[in-house]
Amino acid sequence: MSALPPKPAPKPRNVKIMRAAFEYKARENDELSFNEGDVLYILNSNDPDWWRARCRGVEGLVPSNMLEDATNGGVTSPLHDAAMRGNVAMVEECLLNKIPANQPDCAGNTPLHWAARGGHDDCVRILTSVDKILLDARNRLDETPLTLAAAHGHSSVVEMLVNAGSNPGLVNRDGKSAEELAVDPQVQVLLRRLKGSQAAPGYNIEDYQGSEDED
Repeated sequence: MSALPPKPAPKPRNVKIMRAAFEYKARENDELSFNEGDVLYILNSNDPDWWRARCRGVEGLVPSNMLEDATNGGVTSPLHDAAMRGNVAMVEECLLNKIPANQPDCAGNTPLHWAARGGHDDCVRILTSVDKILLDARNRLDETPLTLAAAHGHSSVVEMLVNAGSNPGLVNRDGKSAEELAVDPQVQVLLRRLKGSQAAPGYNIEDYQGSEDED
């Protein structure tokens, strides 16, 4: 009797997502090892004690009592949580497992909003490289990742977002642009020059240092 073909992997939106509360080392061949803080995608939870899960592309059985809910308050996915915390490894793991990069949370923030707000350069770099990423997504206050980065003084993130194609001319609900919200004078100069246009390839914010009194 021929073996049955493998079942297709569940779609990510239907998979329960958990985080490891402790480290666990597999004791049997069908078990899965994981580290504290790892994100696990639960594929089958019929048995109350041992769940089938996937972590870093590997599947196996895991003890359910060593896992906790991966969501955090109003954060709708572990990708939001990872972007908020600047956890590069978790951002990469979530994207590898097809967690939607443009999904908004209850306040309308995408993972890119959180990464930009926190000034997490590496997370912003990864997220802006995602195919069809929404660079100018607006939350419920009409804030974009760029306006949040400017308002929190993250010049390197501002530069990265503009170079990726973010529109510096957009305004929030109060009618303020990223330039008007910027707390760093150098960022104000940068955004003033680029308002209404895209940054040229190879642009470097250092080119504008010391030019605050120009124009």
